[in-house]
Amino acid sequence: MRGRKGENMNRFYSTRGLQRFLPGLVVLFALLTLMYSCMPSRLKKLKLWHQNGEYEQVVQSPIDCIDQSPECFEIKLIRADSYYRLGKFGEAYVYIKDALHRVSPKISRTDLITAYTLYSEVLFEKAKQTDEFLPKRNFVNQLLRNVEIALKENASLKAGEQAKKNQELLTRLQAEALLMKMDLVEPDSLIEMYQKLQTVADKLEELFPGEGYREYYRLRGEFKWLLPELKQAILKHKPLEEATRTRFLQLAEAAQFLRQKPIYRQGYAGAIDLFLDNVERFRKQIQ
Repeated sequence: MRGRKGENMNRFYSTRGLQRFLPGLVVLFALLTLMYSCMPSRLKKLKLWHQNGEYEQVVQSPIDCIDQSPECFEIKLIRADSYYRLGKFGEAYVYIKDALHRVSPKISRTDLITAYTLYSEVLFEKAKQTDEFLPKRNFVNQLLRNVEIALKENASLKAGEQAKKNQELLTRLQAEALLMKMDLVEPDSLIEMYQKLQTVADKLEELFPGEGYREYYRLRGEFKWLLPELKQAILKHKPLEEATRTRFLQLAEAAQFLRQKPIYRQGYAGAIDLFLDNVERFRKQIQ
């Protein structure tokens, strides 16, 4: 009898508990149903703001999602791109990762490549802003892996203007990532990184013939390769080995012509000027 009574009491409390939470579950179900039934109109609203450059409106909007649908992928992608354009790279990083977690066969190839390309841009900015060694190395490694994926996906697109622009941007990001990687590896790994950078620089020459991209990235890579020897010679007050000295002086002379290349007027002026200042500083110290 005591056992039967205990069973009855358990059923009673279980039923009472269900009855107590049932109204809330009904409301939650109704809200979720309403939210997903309104998804197309909410997505359309975000797209319109984004297309009109109203990025602040996008990020301030409560429109968001938690499901795995293609519509949710688009919402996350639009929010990520809006944060990126506003220079809010931390938030962009979170949203673009959320978007990529929702990749499925239903996502169009164009949108997928857009997401991978944006992720590469965000990782590049995160790597630039990070000074701590381990987090910076993590972002750079992520960037190198993601760029390779993005380039492979982009190669599957039908040849066209957008595919070409994607390739140009991704290849430049790949070169920049390799330069950053050269600051994060041991001296005996620099030659391997430099050889990879040379390959990417040759691809940039194909994409931007005669504009100076190959010379810029090769010279910067060679300078990073020589840097440990330059620093050691200065620190120990010893002369450089003649072969290293000759290579460095030839590099310094060739670098002066970068200001005459089209790349200098295509957004690279600041980076080239800084590079030339560093080269000149070391040149004065070894003479």
